[in-house]
Amino acid sequence: MLVLDEKAMLETASMKDVMEAMERAYCLYENEQYEMPLRTQLQDNENTFLLMPSIAHQSFSLKIVSVFPNNRQHPVTQGMVILIDRQTGSVKALLK
Repeated sequence: MLVLDEKAMLETASMKDVMEAMERAYCLYENEQYEMPLRTQLQDNENTFLLMPSIAHQSFSLKIVSVFPNNRQHPVTQGMVILIDRQTGSVKALLK
């Protein structure tokens, strides 16, 4: 399994790579070649926990986000993406 943190992603992907990925994502969107149900949102007082699943091409993905507006020592919004192989169910990558 590939694990990439913010530093590794910035070192690995160029702006050209990001722009090409966005173009592919817009093509998937335009051709309706994905499934993305509404996100699940859980509230714990002022804190929010979000789960955002999707399916496209060869992968399932799950974006997990927390929003804690009163954080002082950590970012208010934090998250990660888990990429899962659509054929085997194996976790391919964790992006945090």
